[in-house]
Amino acid sequence: MKISILLLCSFLFSGSGIYGQTRVVYGKILDEYLETVGFARIQSSDSTILTKTDLQGKFKIEIPLEETKLIISGLGYEWTTIELSKDCENLEIILLLSGTYDLMSFRKIDRLGKKRFKELTYIRSEAFKKGIFSNMEPCYKQEFVPIKPRLEKNRKERQNE
Repeated sequence: MKISILLLCSFLFSGSGIYGQTRVVYGKILDEYLETVGFARIQSSDSTILTKTDLQGKFKIEIPLEETKLIISGLGYEWTTIELSKDCENLEIILLLSGTYDLMSFRKIDRLGKKRFKELTYIRSEAFKKGIFSNMEPCYKQEFVPIKPRLEKNRKERQNE
């Protein structure tokens, strides 16, 4: 009898630990001019909307420990995918304004986009100097994603229609 009660208790308590493995992440989102981005969406890697920022660009989310990628988007801004480190609790993110590139080659569009992406380090340092960000270095990875492969794929799909 004691063994069955012990097994039952251990089963109940072990199951509660599985569902309780989450972490809380706070953050702030700015644009490249250091203005807050209100109502930006924070999504999981499977595109589930987790939360939106308030008018001051701040947010708080509770995510599972195994969630490492977040997608950040806002109206008029480029989508950004970030990869979180395990100890990352305070996200300070800069979104780039989206642009329209008429009559340019895919290669030139990517070159201009990469140039703007490289400026994020300088923009982040300015935000840190002004006291807007509390960390000089981000606690996440963010890589430039070229547009050429996506546009090539769209063009091929249209040709096949």
